[in-house]
Amino acid sequence: MIKFFRKIRQNLLSESKTGKYLKYVVGEIFLVVIGILIALQINNWNENRKLKIEENQILQNFKSSINRDLIYIKKAMNRYNDSKESINILINYLQQDLPYKDSLSIHFGNINADWVLRIDRSVFEALKSKGFSLISNDSLKQDIINFYSFAEYGLEDTSSKYSTILESASENIYGRHFDALWEPVSREQQERYLDNNLDSEGIINKMTPRDFQALKLDHEFMYFLKSLRNRQFWLIRFPAKRIETELTSILSRIEKELSE
Repeated sequence: MIKFFRKIRQNLLSESKTGKYLKYVVGEIFLVVIGILIALQINNWNENRKLKIEENQILQNFKSSINRDLIYIKKAMNRYNDSKESINILINYLQQDLPYKDSLSIHFGNINADWVLRIDRSVFEALKSKGFSLISNDSLKQDIINFYSFAEYGLEDTSSKYSTILESASENIYGRHFDALWEPVSREQQERYLDNNLDSEGIINKMTPRDFQALKLDHEFMYFLKSLRNRQFWLIRFPAKRIETELTSILSRIEKELSE
């Protein structure tokens, strides 16, 4: 092709057709420019297509990760719901001076529920390494950044504070009324729990007070129970509900983005 155009130029020059030659040169330059622009456009289209595929993949990864997190939070909150119910039952029994019954040992064990709230940040870290500009929807991108920034510090901090409260009670309060934090289970029960991959839903955390009447008169224990109920709300329930709401909202927007 290049030889063909060169031959045309040489023929025009040899025939002294300068005007036609100049027009030809301009036309050839125009064709070259058009060719370059088309090539750049094709290259840009290919690059944008690759970025879109990569964006869709990261959004799909977020979708899977968020669904797993929502399941995890739901399981955790089921445990804390049991714990809250047990705390209320124990407070009622102590305040009403009701007689002891065997089922209370399970409620005493339940008040120590400590399912660490966490969020999987691996997909977010992958996005950070690739660059946040990969997500084209600026509003969705900012919501993702804001949420995972909060989850990194706020959630772990509040969950850690709640764990510290339970550990302090174990060291300073429980010893006056209980022989151990949890009562031992039989070897058969241990094997069953291990076979179920330590499914905590099946574990029975029992704590039987040595002297229930003495425990009723322990004002510090009552203070601990009431404070634990309040702290569970502010340190666990409130942030967990916020996280669940925000994750559900982000998930909905990701699904909408993927469908477009």
